[in-house]
Amino acid sequence: CNKDCHYCTSYTLEMRNLTVDIDFLKQVLHYLRNYKIRVCLLGGEPGLIKNLDDVIAEVKKNPNHVCSVLSNSFVRKRYPHILKDPEILYVEHNILDFYEDGIKKLGNLDKLAPYGFIQPNDYNNYNLCVKTPNYFKYKDKFPAIDVLPAKITPTAAKNTIL
Repeated sequence: CNKDCHYCTSYTLEMRNLTVDIDFLKQVLHYLRNYKIRVCLLGGEPGLIKNLDDVIAEVKKNPNHVCSVLSNSFVRKRYPHILKDPEILYVEHNILDFYEDGIKKLGNLDKLAPYGFIQPNDYNNYNLCVKTPNYFKYKDKFPAIDVLPAKITPTAAKNTIL
């Protein structure tokens, strides 16, 4: 991942800008060729994969396989064409990092118009808002406060708050 979230135990900071072994991927997908599956490209951050377009093309070769990409918005920056491919299920997670006394937005939410959320469109693009582990401590301390400020609350039906 290209982030450094304090609560994450991911070791992938050491694996930035990796290249997927296409021969290995072909072999795995061949074993799964008769099954209807969703191939989810996620964590660390798929936008850091140097050959992401090749990986997606390989997944899409089989009509039984659906490609899904879960990104922290880096795919939108590095591979914007992925969002316009209706055959790819693109989910972008926006992180609200909760502390006992406040909330911090992780990522580039303010730099991505408007407020970082993907707006409703005719593609398979969705928002996912993740509340970090201290959410419940914050909620218990400030029960009357709406934890999602109005300006970043997703309004489209496609948006999900977890």
